[in-house]
Amino acid sequence: MDLQPLHKKAWATVLKLLSGAVLYTDDATLSVLKWSVKGGLPSLFSNGLHNIKLLGHPSPDNDGKISLPDSSKIIVLLSCHIANHAEAIRDLILHSHYTECHIITALSEDAHVVALASDPSLIGVFGEQSGDGMVGYFRRVEGGVYRWLEETLNYAQPGQGIVVSVQHQPLICSLFTNDLFLIPSRVFPSLKVSDGGLPRSPSDEFHNSRTPVPAESGITQLAASISSLLDSLGARDELFAVGETSRQLAKSITTQSSSSPRRHAERNVGVIFIDRSLDLVAPTMHSDNLLDQIYTALPRVTENSLDLEVDSGLLLADAEAEFVPCSLAHGWDDESVDLLIVLTMLSQKDSLVVIRKRLVDLISKEPSIDFKPPRVLGKVTLSQLQTFLSPFRGNEQVLMRRAAVLQCIAGAVQTLTECGKLHWDELTSVEKIMILSLSETLDPGIVVQQVKDVLSRVGGAAKGSDSSTFTIHDVILLMAFAFSLIGTTLRMSPADESGLRESVYQALVRIVKKEGHEAKLDDPSYRSVLQTWVNETFGTLGGVRGARSGLHQYGKILHPTSPTPYQGIIKQILTRALESDRVPGIGEVEDLVHVPYGGTLGGVLSGFSRFLGARAHPSQFQNLIVFVVGGVTFREVREIREIAREKGVKILVGSTDIATGASVFRHLFVEPPV
Repeated sequence: MDLQPLHKKAWATVLKLLSGAVLYTDDATLSVLKWSVKGGLPSLFSNGLHNIKLLGHPSPDNDGKISLPDSSKIIVLLSCHIANHAEAIRDLILHSHYTECHIITALSEDAHVVALASDPSLIGVFGEQSGDGMVGYFRRVEGGVYRWLEETLNYAQPGQGIVVSVQHQPLICSLFTNDLFLIPSRVFPSLKVSDGGLPRSPSDEFHNSRTPVPAESGITQLAASISSLLDSLGARDELFAVGETSRQLAKSITTQSSSSPRRHAERNVGVIFIDRSLDLVAPTMHSDNLLDQIYTALPRVTENSLDLEVDSGLLLADAEAEFVPCSLAHGWDDESVDLLIVLTMLSQKDSLVVIRKRLVDLISKEPSIDFKPPRVLGKVTLSQLQTFLSPFRGNEQVLMRRAAVLQCIAGAVQTLTECGKLHWDELTSVEKIMILSLSETLDPGIVVQQVKDVLSRVGGAAKGSDSSTFTIHDVILLMAFAFSLIGTTLRMSPADESGLRESVYQALVRIVKKEGHEAKLDDPSYRSVLQTWVNETFGTLGGVRGARSGLHQYGKILHPTSPTPYQGIIKQILTRALESDRVPGIGEVEDLVHVPYGGTLGGVLSGFSRFLGARAHPSQFQNLIVFVVGGVTFREVREIREIAREKGVKILVGSTDIATGASVFRHLFVEPPV
């Protein structure tokens, strides 16, 4: 199973339309172009593209007048249902005078029809459903777009010819490597929250810029994308899920795809969906994997982007660095993909050795670079990597050829600098001590005290002091780490939790004083706001603790008797799932739930087989997809690869994001009101 050839074939169709066109795209498809298309965004312009714009983003006000477009041809690339962007498409056509419009969507026409049947609000500007179940929906869209073009051209250019097309191409995934793909989505597994906390629906009195996607709508959209991906693979799928959101997602896929032609394919694939919320230790811990560190240390290009900003000054001359952005997205560059594959499997120390070797190799391949590394390289250091990277800085010809891999290397070098500012080593030590002390004593009280020790350094330094302090974000993520690790199998005393709440509140008070806003604390209503935030934060943390409370086999991720006490839930699930002698019998409760297709002869037969005891199970498949809803870490990708190699199976890893502490905070917590 290799997704890159599928994207290459789909993109070949789009390439034929690019010449002289203006391309409009949504955020998710822009990500696909940056990661999965050979050459990334620059390759679009070398193939004749005139301009690229984000659909729905505001343009300069033209007082409602029809404006001259960049070109007479427009291409619209969409990751979702066309109806979601119908108004935006109509507005951009009616305020210009395009003569040619091509809409290309990652969802099949069948997926559009199924969505329309279940959600009438999608019908919108393209008319009412017909009695035949909206067969020919793309033709209906073509007709609507044609009328809009005709309306503007009759005003601006009467008699001008019009060309309209709507088609499906499976440009669905952002491909990091040949076995790791992402389908961008803001869906994050729900938590059962205690004490009135409301994750992802914060109180209006707190400043929060997020625009949450309604859970049901987000799951339906994500299911449609995954269904289209499975259609493009042409394999008969069986779905398995651990976690409530994953089960909802799998059920939505079966609803949308029950009549898909892939259900009759000879090849088969098992798909395992796992809720990220069942294990928040992995994304909140300070990993030894360099790629996890890069995604933690570097800023996202936009809040929900999969791409990262890289300091342009590491590669470009000062005059250019201010205007030319650099980022991690590799545009399916072979050197970059190979490097990412290698770095996924290594510790930070070994990764830096690999990066140094790549730099030395690149220098040797470029005759124009007048730099000879020393024969004896010695220990890898930040200054050494900066020295080896410096010959490429401002070398336009070399950068044109090696831009993708050099940006990846520059991101790693920048990360080494940033990690020092993030108290990385200190927090890593705290986390290791937490795991060891908890595995030895099984007493959450010790962990609470360790968190309090870190809290004592939040807002503790006077304003203008250079004394090292932790941030409130550091502590919230450390508590998420601790509460997820503890779970409900260990009891935290009410006194411990109450004391921890008070310590968090006092840390907020110190921050307010440090920032010079002590007068605010004289207002009881402001103190009430602080206390409400603390209560909601601990309500969410209670949900984090209880996330695995309904599980039988995977209720614990802390195993005190093991040489490695913390055992991530994804590794546990996959290891158990691939044990052929673990196929559950009739009546046995299994956390890994099979979500069958229904309503077809195949569904009836599979149900009859289960009645006889032959239940579908992941161990029966040579091809698997493991999809983590809410984000996956590179450390987990490495573990999955190791299991696949050990078991002799092929596994694709998919997710909605690269999971980090920041992504967990964004989905679950509210910014503190200080």
